[in-house]
Amino acid sequence: MNLMSTLLKRELQEHKAGFLWLPLGTLAFLVILTIAVFGAGDVDVVMHGLSSTDNNSSTFSLEGEHSASSLLSTGLTALDTLSDEKKNAFFGAVRTASSLVFYVLFMAMSIFYLASSLFEERADRSILFWKSMPVSDWQAVLSKLLSILLIVPAIFILAIAIYQIALFSIVSLAGLFKGAPIASLWLDSGLMGGWIQLIMGYLIQGLWMLPLYGWLLFVSSWVTRSPILVATIAPFIPVMLEASLFQTRYLLEWMSAHVKIVALPSISIFTNNTVEGFGLQSTLATVARGDFYFGILVGAGLIAGAIWFRRLKNDI
Repeated sequence: MNLMSTLLKRELQEHKAGFLWLPLGTLAFLVILTIAVFGAGDVDVVMHGLSSTDNNSSTFSLEGEHSASSLLSTGLTALDTLSDEKKNAFFGAVRTASSLVFYVLFMAMSIFYLASSLFEERADRSILFWKSMPVSDWQAVLSKLLSILLIVPAIFILAIAIYQIALFSIVSLAGLFKGAPIASLWLDSGLMGGWIQLIMGYLIQGLWMLPLYGWLLFVSSWVTRSPILVATIAPFIPVMLEASLFQTRYLLEWMSAHVKIVALPSISIFTNNTVEGFGLQSTLATVARGDFYFGILVGAGLIAGAIWFRRLKNDI
């Protein structure tokens, strides 16, 4: 356990830019942007029929041109008049919107990190140093996987929580200056439940995407150049073979399913102007799917392959 914690600290130290400064920098940017938006009372905001649903329970919408200050005052006043069901829908949409950018950056960073982690240690030959230490290949590979499954999500969730607190605090202060009621903003926000959902969601989503994570580590362990390019192009070979030989697309559909968001709040404004919130029940329902465990087995097999190749290859 002490060795694994040391390896995890090593990953955090060596990849501090992506693991730590990326979420903290995003947090700082969003806080400054939020202050600027709610401090710009004379800026007009145009709403085009934005609607929200939470488990398909209720909707709200705003259309027309509003100043930021009038929109805030009107919104906070109207919030008190909503039913509990619609309040849950509204705050679910707010929590979703405020956390989505962090998840997108987390996924982008995770993909580049996993695809390059085993490749880079062979490229700079630092693998020779680590193999001279009492660190087995499976421990080295597992430390990289656990960084993405546990350590980095914890940092991103903390950044999301801080931003959501800052967001509600900024809105509360702006509302007080406008004389708008702010009680519902905190009493019905569901922040604590949302954070529990994020913790469970990041963990379950990570296990759901284990085939992708395992594939990236597998490619990184043996490829001699451009791991991202190889990891992206290589899966299309069996997909095209299946399509040409059997006229089916089961493999493509399976791979596509395991890169989708299934356990975290998601947004689909590109199709129907809807922000969809997932309840904790929907998040946990992913664990009941048989494909969840099959994906874990596939991911474990790919990770075993990465460990095997790391044992054989010391340089490029």
